[in-house]
Amino acid sequence: MHKYEIRARQLKDEMQKILDDNKVSSQLGLEEVNEEQFVIYKRLEFELYHLKRIIDFKNELKEKNASHDNRGGKRDGSGRKLDTGMATTTVRVPVALKEYVLSIVDLYAEWLKEDEDQILRRKTNDYQINRTLKLLELLADFGKKEFLGKKR
Repeated sequence: MHKYEIRARQLKDEMQKILDDNKVSSQLGLEEVNEEQFVIYKRLEFELYHLKRIIDFKNELKEKNASHDNRGGKRDGSGRKLDTGMATTTVRVPVALKEYVLSIVDLYAEWLKEDEDQILRRKTNDYQINRTLKLLELLADFGKKEFLGKKR
């Protein structure tokens, strides 16, 4: 049993004791309400009301955490779902190269799609792709001179 539930049970017992005392006094013909007990009863009632709200909130959280839906979390299979059906990975690239890497991914997606629907959502525009193509040509020329010219 949770500590809030234990305290709620104690409050109910204290409130019941006050009610029982008042029943005894009314049976004895004492119509006067004990103001001190009334204040204590109302304070206990107020605390019990808020404890019940806390308990309900905690129970809702437990239910939400236990439910298996298509959102992220720490459960197996959690995290962002694939848009493409292709496995992905996180790669750190220098900020200056981010645009080029995204353009290469877009070019690859365009090349894959041929006549089918586009698999990946495009993240760059035509200008960025043209700049990337020029950079790739320069890198290819450099690679041919640097690596293909060497004898192994």
